[in-house]
Amino acid sequence: MTRPPKNYSKQQIQNAIDSTLSYCEAARYLNSSYNTFKKYTKLYGLWIEGGKNPSAKGIPKPRTTKRRDNLNSILEGNWNGKKMNLTRFRNRLIKEIILPEKCDLCGLEEKRIPDYKVALALTFKDGDHKNYKLENLQLKCFNCIFYTEGNIVGRKKKYFSDLSGDIYSQIDMA
Repeated sequence: MTRPPKNYSKQQIQNAIDSTLSYCEAARYLNSSYNTFKKYTKLYGLWIEGGKNPSAKGIPKPRTTKRRDNLNSILEGNWNGKKMNLTRFRNRLIKEIILPEKCDLCGLEEKRIPDYKVALALTFKDGDHKNYKLENLQLKCFNCIFYTEGNIVGRKKKYFSDLSGDIYSQIDMA
């Protein structure tokens, strides 16, 4: 037994092409295989050799295996208390424009040349690494982290615990 063939109209194919960024994404949009999509586009004369956006730049691939937690529930404090990967969480906050890509203390927003990202780390205002509420999160550049918290990476970690208040008024930055 074989499956009954899917019949797509010219309007459905044209709508899928107009609504998506590539032919592969248009085939997913129609819930069909790429070869079926290709057959109907050639049948209706809509096929362009090389395709639309053949390198598929800027097209997110569908996630089928991993379930992403709802970001709003995490930021409201409904998190199970486990530690999460802060780099991925920071990138997600920046990508979804919840936190601006700049340092909260000094305002640094200069992007690096190799990856076109600002060198920022996600820190917690109250120091509790399990409190992911939005009011508790802030992005700091590594220079500000060094001035406020000390050397947090490397062999000789050293934290400033006796400093309080506005750190820039207490440190001579000359």
